[in-house]
Amino acid sequence: MRTILPAMPALAGLTRRRLVLWAAAASPVAFAQRPDVARRVCFLFSSASGRNMLPAQLLREGLAEKGWVEGRNLVLDVRVTDVRNPAGTAIAARELLAAPCDLMVTSTDQQAAEVARYSGSVPVVFAYGLDPVGLGVVRSLARPGGNITGYSAMDREIAAKRIQILKELIPRLNRLVVLHPVADDGARASAAGLAAIAQSLSIAATPTPYTAANLGLVYADMSRTGIQATLSVPSQLAFAVRRELAALAIQHRIPGIFGSPEFADTGALVSYGVSLNAAFRRAGTLADKILRGASPSNVPVEQINVYEFVLNMKTATDMGLRIPNHVMLQATRVVG
Repeated sequence: MRTILPAMPALAGLTRRRLVLWAAAASPVAFAQRPDVARRVCFLFSSASGRNMLPAQLLREGLAEKGWVEGRNLVLDVRVTDVRNPAGTAIAARELLAAPCDLMVTSTDQQAAEVARYSGSVPVVFAYGLDPVGLGVVRSLARPGGNITGYSAMDREIAAKRIQILKELIPRLNRLVVLHPVADDGARASAAGLAAIAQSLSIAATPTPYTAANLGLVYADMSRTGIQATLSVPSQLAFAVRRELAALAIQHRIPGIFGSPEFADTGALVSYGVSLNAAFRRAGTLADKILRGASPSNVPVEQINVYEFVLNMKTATDMGLRIPNHVMLQATRVVG
């Protein structure tokens, strides 16, 4: 964004106070902190159809809570890509960055890593991170060190809890599959880590890639080979096809646990994790800090530590599962 400096006052009669005020008004930091100047925020995310605008609305609401309102001091430029087309992220990022952008917001740390190839010095905030340090998006959670920061769901840290929930639902659990999207490097690395955690708990776990097109074949193969349960790595693709995942799990009677409450709300047996929809609204808080002059390199990646445990009783009935009372008592919500 081009900064227009105020005219320097005439030296005659210039007091120290007037000089300081002029210098403050002329500085880029002061400009960044003026909420009355319209800022262009670029938002990039993916959905199953490339048409879902709910995340944009949630980010818009989160920004408005901090005083950034479209038509007054905010221009929100949105691109939604089809999650089935990974190449769409690069195309959309280049389109957004073709014009000056004060801040880029992405849905995940994986997407932030892709955007970083084109963003240069433009600050980037990711709404939901699985492993931003492992992906090389930030140097550390406490000191990101570059032009990217965001929120971390600490997903690997709560993986053991998800596996424990599965064991309580399936006492003789000894074989499970860790589902992850084929084209997501971050999810692939997370799947390997989750499989190692499961194996440390004496459960044979196999990382298994999938695409939106071959989900039916993946579930048919799991059913044929006697897989008892699935653990899904949170990802944009999983979220986009969550209804298909739930339907296939019921069809093949393979219980699965997922990472955000929206899965159980739309038919999955159980979920334990943070709400992805809430993450988009929450991103407005970090975006506000950057827009007011904070440097992403010094803004710590914030750890999300509020988790929801949701059970879908209709799905349990459809699968012929009996949910123990002590498990139901642990649930944040019971639906269905």
